[in-house]
Amino acid sequence: MLPGDSLSETQRKRLTVEDFSADDDDDEQMLYDTNEIPALGAWTRYAHTDDEEDEELPSFAPQEVFLPEDRVEQGVLSEPRERSAETDETKPLLIQDGEIEVMSPKKLAGLKASQKQTFVQAMLSIIKAAVGAGSFALPYAFYMGGLWGSTVGMILLGFLCTYSAKLLVDQKNRIDWKGRYVSYVDVVRRVLGKPAAMLLQLFIYITSIGACASYLIFCGKMLVSIYDGIPQQGYSALLAIPLVFLTWMRSFKYLAFTSILGDIALMWAIITTLVYGFMDQELHSPFDTSYYPAINISTFPLFFGPAAFLFCIHFLMIPLEQSLLKPRMWNRTLFSSFSIITVLNVIFSVLAYMLWGCCIQPIVIQNLPSDVWSNIARGALVVDLFFTFLVILVPSRDILESTVLPMVDPSARWWLTNLLRTGLVALATLFSVVINSFSSLIGLVSGLALTAMAFIFPPLLRLKINRVENGGKWRTNHWTFVVDVLMVTFGFIAAILTTTESFLELLVGYGVQISWFEAANSNADCTMVCHA
Repeated sequence: MLPGDSLSETQRKRLTVEDFSADDDDDEQMLYDTNEIPALGAWTRYAHTDDEEDEELPSFAPQEVFLPEDRVEQGVLSEPRERSAETDETKPLLIQDGEIEVMSPKKLAGLKASQKQTFVQAMLSIIKAAVGAGSFALPYAFYMGGLWGSTVGMILLGFLCTYSAKLLVDQKNRIDWKGRYVSYVDVVRRVLGKPAAMLLQLFIYITSIGACASYLIFCGKMLVSIYDGIPQQGYSALLAIPLVFLTWMRSFKYLAFTSILGDIALMWAIITTLVYGFMDQELHSPFDTSYYPAINISTFPLFFGPAAFLFCIHFLMIPLEQSLLKPRMWNRTLFSSFSIITVLNVIFSVLAYMLWGCCIQPIVIQNLPSDVWSNIARGALVVDLFFTFLVILVPSRDILESTVLPMVDPSARWWLTNLLRTGLVALATLFSVVINSFSSLIGLVSGLALTAMAFIFPPLLRLKINRVENGGKWRTNHWTFVVDVLMVTFGFIAAILTTTESFLELLVGYGVQISWFEAANSNADCTMVCHA
């Protein structure tokens, strides 16, 4: 078991939401359809009215709930939303086929169980969320960080992200949410306040839009390798056209089959990359520093960006933990999945870097020749990321729509929804055309957003909750205080260095002359034969 606030901290009497000061209009919940958590979709937001409004309702009259058209899906369960003004009794509601049904306790228990995930399903959900396009940038990241420095860095980062993810969920569980499903934003809003929650939402926007833009860059580069008659920016723009219309869909259940196809495509691309590498390249001793420098201090932050892009998926941790059929299995689920993610990516990255060495491309599959089998792998990845784009856009889409749509007339919401989604796709496309560098973009996303969500907010939550428990005084004499301060400090330093180096890499790609940075990134001492 990892050190930290384990059972001793989560088994104590939990705080209530009333123990934290919050504005009246902050009492909102981000609820999740746990039946679709493996696809990372169906993020459902409901408005929650306060108790004063509840008392004015007639007996068992449903409260007014804002439900965008595409959120009213089969079997989406709300938490208690129907209250008797006379008895103060609450009953849960079920949104099914567009109708609101009052649930009996027996039916509620059966439905909740049907929407839960087993240990294996939750573990696979975490692995699928982490392993993807970013894995193909890791071999180049190992080149930036050095073979041994990057290997040790990956293991330490995997350990640290596991600890911070556990820390985040533990802090959520220290508060009695009265049975409600909550999100990362809900926890931060309640504990750290509305400004912190708004900052976290901004980070989610950056992550969602930045990841979507990086997928368009990745797909564009793969298509250029297949047919170079169209530039990468042109391919990105062409892909955006069908994506716009697909984002207008009110449910992704008809695209569920693409998840399995995506897993197959990913495994095919990884196997193809390694097979071609062993066929065409030569492995050297990992201790031969003329081929593989042990560590590159000056460019190590360029390793951290892609690595953090892989591990820092903390905005999914709370809904995934709530989706577990047996919540007590969460720690085992988390440790098992992150261990598998770390081992698989370290093996793939080390082998790919050792095969191509200083000839490694920012996307390793670009090192493969343009023939039938490698192009099939590239095309499969394009199809996978094309549909993954739709899922990754969901967090920013839902936050935007839940903010804007309640303010307009219901008759205009359908067109406004389509307009907002079109704008998000256009924004992601614009970034993919302007930035045009996969490694630089995922480094910027990691530095600007993911690092804060993984290493700054979780320890801040524990610091604040500990202070509330301690009567408003900081627990400076407790070892967790030191750990939290060190983690926050690490988060700020990593964010600054990663963002700076990624931005400089981007400027150099634009042709800006930065002599010291170019010298640090030069492969003039490369001793390997780089094939075209």
